[in-house]
Amino acid sequence: MNEIPDSMFPFGWPWATMLYLVLYTLTWAIHRLLMAYVVAGSFWILAERILHRNGGHLSPTGLRIKEWSPFFLGLTITAGVAPVLFVQILYQKSFYSANLLMFHRWMSMLPVLIVAFYLLYIQKTRWLAARPSVALLTAAGISLSFVFIAWTWTENHLLSVNPKAWVEMYASGHWYYRATETAPRLAFWLVSTAPALCWFLLWQQTLDRADVRSDELDPRQRTVALASIVGANVFLLVTAFVMTPEARAPLVRWSVAPWWTAYAVAQLGAAHFWWHSTKVTSRLVALIGGFLALDAVSVAALRETLRIGRSDFTAVLPRHAEASQVGGLIAFLVFLALNTGLILYCVRLVRRVITQPRASAENASTEGAPQGHP
Repeated sequence: MNEIPDSMFPFGWPWATMLYLVLYTLTWAIHRLLMAYVVAGSFWILAERILHRNGGHLSPTGLRIKEWSPFFLGLTITAGVAPVLFVQILYQKSFYSANLLMFHRWMSMLPVLIVAFYLLYIQKTRWLAARPSVALLTAAGISLSFVFIAWTWTENHLLSVNPKAWVEMYASGHWYYRATETAPRLAFWLVSTAPALCWFLLWQQTLDRADVRSDELDPRQRTVALASIVGANVFLLVTAFVMTPEARAPLVRWSVAPWWTAYAVAQLGAAHFWWHSTKVTSRLVALIGGFLALDAVSVAALRETLRIGRSDFTAVLPRHAEASQVGGLIAFLVFLALNTGLILYCVRLVRRVITQPRASAENASTEGAPQGHP
């Protein structure tokens, strides 16, 4: 096991290593929140397709998810570039070794992702809406694509932190790595996406105040968010239980207590406001969003603490110092700001397109009405 400094993550390492750990943790947390929309959203639409397969009609929430999913998948892919780059710097040997050992399986994620992207756009067509059976198959294909990608990432991660399995994996020629942690770990990541989806739906409601019901909190969103918080923590406990004591050791040190505390506060805080709220307000969106951000960062910190303890991390510390001298940080920050600005501008354009037709319709409906009788 790797020797971890007796200090809170990411402190105790050389400054270059700390810099990359912070950048990786933050960018990965952003990617995870955006990814949650398309993953949990695909399951939401699939559930509605199954429950209403005779008529094939989606609820207003399902329609909103369907319209926004391609945009959020684009955001997810864009936000995923930075953590992929940082993880290569931080865990060079282990990350590359797992990729090579799972080569064909690893590379198959790209075509699967492309297919999912096209299916999200096909899902928005009127042609598909008029064919419930095809719509159900499309929704199932999207969900299965995301499950396959998540499964592949999970196995790749577990293989990367178990060098003892590399020789056997290479000799067997298998594309799959079987571990007792895979199923509960994958279940945790999939189930934990639902609260972020429900929060994004709250935010989207605040963009649509023309609807007289837009201030009402959908009870289904509350139920899904609370159930997923409970379910994710159950799978987290199962994952910790099936791990060996040696692998689990980095997470039971006193220096990790602040991150466990932050995680608990985030979970309890989000659950409290989901449970007690009935109206969608800007304050509610801000509070739950803050707790979700804290949850994403704390989970990322705990995840990396565990990975550092299970990999030969100290061997790549000199590489971190070398990489920090290349001088690409300024370019990264510039393009991060540029891309963020462009994404926010796209959201503003979409909001304008959504609100203008409704405002025009309302104005047209009031033309010719007697004074004082709108």
